[in-house]
Amino acid sequence: GQPSLYAEQARRVVGLSFLGLISKWEEFLEETFVRYMAGANSPSGYSPIYRLGKTANIAHAYHVISGDTGFDPKRNYSKFSEPRWVIDITRIYFDNGAPYSPRMQAYIEPLQHAVKIRNRVAHSSTKCREDFKKTAKIHLGLQPTARIKQGYSVGDLLVEKPKAVFNASLQARHQSYFEIYCGLYKYLAKQIVP
Repeated sequence: GQPSLYAEQARRVVGLSFLGLISKWEEFLEETFVRYMAGANSPSGYSPIYRLGKTANIAHAYHVISGDTGFDPKRNYSKFSEPRWVIDITRIYFDNGAPYSPRMQAYIEPLQHAVKIRNRVAHSSTKCREDFKKTAKIHLGLQPTARIKQGYSVGDLLVEKPKAVFNASLQARHQSYFEIYCGLYKYLAKQIVP
């Protein structure tokens, strides 16, 4: 008896859900990183090996990674939305960048694609539209010169069956790109906080 969503509305919900997923992933990276820097252990007792020592507390961790003694995470933006930056910064502070770098490096391309997909949900700039088109073509297995249909949206891409962007074991277990990205983030989170 309830009215159903039109396909376009449902795709918009999928896109907004993906935006929320990526936002939570970035929050997870930031919160675990500053806590590890301040000396926290995971629930299993894991702690990274520090290359430069622990920070005095979480606020000090923010000051160290930003290079700004006035950095306030409530007012300032961090760079945890940039997978390459996360990999690089963890290699500076933790031995071999563990637990972040080795795991994230193995999936750097999908992680970077996810940022471009997220950016298209959040922004309508020419750059975001062009980056999304390139990413969509890669996900769909199309040539760079191929055209995608006009109006093709983030939601359209995220409900597609995965092609050759991820490793076979992740791909085989999921029916859509949205599901495969959820599975990837869940897998990485368990590696980062064992």
